[in-house]
Amino acid sequence: MLKQWRTAGKKEFEIEEFKRLLDMPDYYTPSHIDKNVLKPVMHEMPKFFKNLKVKKVKANTRGTPVKSYLFTWQAEKTGEWVKDKFMSLDEWTEKNSSNELPDVSLHNWLEEE
Repeated sequence: MLKQWRTAGKKEFEIEEFKRLLDMPDYYTPSHIDKNVLKPVMHEMPKFFKNLKVKKVKANTRGTPVKSYLFTWQAEKTGEWVKDKFMSLDEWTEKNSSNELPDVSLHNWLEEE
């Protein structure tokens, strides 16, 4: 899901959305998420994202509950936009429309001995 945001370099997931997207049980607390979800993620995902980090965003209320998780990484650079990089449909049909069929020699299997 982070690959959708690869050029942005960050994505924040609210805790309820995060649990729903990863199909976690409702009883998972932030400590369960740290141990069972984030630890394996931080072990495997840095292969695909440079400088991947996870930050817990906490609410400024009593007990400082975790409000969301902020994933940050080095954004991927995309190339310059090249106008008319691909052929239009009209150009393609003109190039590929030939009324001549290629000369193919056929083997007659019925006359073979």
